[in-house]
Amino acid sequence: MTFIRNPPDARSRTQRWRSGRCEPNRAFAGSHEKMKNMAHETAQTPGHWKDLSISYEEALVRLPEALKKEGFGVITQIDMQETLKAKLGVDFPRYRIFGACNPTLAHTALLKDPRVGVLLPCNVVLYEKDDGKVVVGAVDPMQTLGAAAGGSGLDAVAGEVATRLERVLAELAT
Repeated sequence: MTFIRNPPDARSRTQRWRSGRCEPNRAFAGSHEKMKNMAHETAQTPGHWKDLSISYEEALVRLPEALKKEGFGVITQIDMQETLKAKLGVDFPRYRIFGACNPTLAHTALLKDPRVGVLLPCNVVLYEKDDGKVVVGAVDPMQTLGAAAGGSGLDAVAGEVATRLERVLAELAT
């Protein structure tokens, strides 16, 4: 078997950019503006999103409680505002990523296919828009775990996780 490492047209992005054939990466330009309407773009974005009528501080308290009711524990928390300030020196709105795990469902999924570990834990996001409104979102396991099912039965596990995460979002939105 012969492998071709660098086909003639596979120049690096930097080489293409320098030659004028590639635009520089502008993925982060205007990211604050993009966050303003993120909750309303659910058809185009991954996951499920809900606008909340509670404060960010209250949501920080209620989210772990709602997850616990559905059998999830919070195993990681990433404060993106703090992290981006410390690492890049940039200001960013309040934004927290929770890594939630339901041990029973994770165990079931891992027994079916140990490679699904790259999709764990389930991310749940809480952020504050510029107008002070709070948004909560969760991964859609049918887009990740269910898509990886391939007849292994993971789609049933994904459906159960999705149902539970939807109840978490609904509880916070009431």
